[in-house]
Amino acid sequence: MPDRPTEADAVQALTRLLVYIEEFPFETEVDKAAALAGMFTAALRASLPTAPGFLFSKPDYGVGASTLAKLCHLILTGRMPAVVTSEKGDEEELRKHIDGTMLAGRAAFFLDNVKAGTEITSAGPEPVAFGTDARRARLGKNEKTYQAYCSQFVVLTGVNIGVPADLVRRFLRVSMDAKMERAQQRVFKRPALLDDVRRDRVAILRDILHGREGLSAKRRTRAGRTTEHLRGVARLCATAAMARPRGPPSPRRVR
Repeated sequence: MPDRPTEADAVQALTRLLVYIEEFPFETEVDKAAALAGMFTAALRASLPTAPGFLFSKPDYGVGASTLAKLCHLILTGRMPAVVTSEKGDEEELRKHIDGTMLAGRAAFFLDNVKAGTEITSAGPEPVAFGTDARRARLGKNEKTYQAYCSQFVVLTGVNIGVPADLVRRFLRVSMDAKMERAQQRVFKRPALLDDVRRDRVAILRDILHGREGLSAKRRTRAGRTTEHLRGVARLCATAAMARPRGPPSPRRVR
């Protein structure tokens, strides 16, 4: 890739990145583009003071939402995530997990299998996903507080989860539907997808950085890093339709 990628170079990078998510059953092309934006946000999160959170919603278990979340986390850290499960919807336990994630300095907050039909509120992961200020984390029965900064990549998965109208600008929702019974029994062409992502991580990061650079090359503004990133996400959603995987994916080697 060139040192100063053009928009054409960015489209080629998007084509290569889309190969990794082509088997996920996204409901629309917009959902696919939003998933691609999740990959970009994971890679760039450390350089952003704030960033949107991501909701991977599905009609039933086994569709692949958790796998997509793990894929983003592998891009972020090169490791599998520490998963928090919240099927029971216990708000107090959720608060403890959020506070613990921040105090531990983890790079991501991954909440898996959120209670069906849950709407994310400003009392939950939203401040972690988008907050610029420090959050007061409470630990123990004595309610002692500690200062922790909100700098995590936030992703949640669950059955038919969403956000209320006042928070739609702070989360990107990715809807997936395999349109079949027993979706967990599907056979994938690429069963070792996560292993491939771990192996190809350097090349994936390079494509993400060049893709973002190429898409924003002619659109430089004085906006802050977060604003520019959000605008870049919007451009991704508009540009991803131009990029189509061609043929079966081949292993990538990085020298």
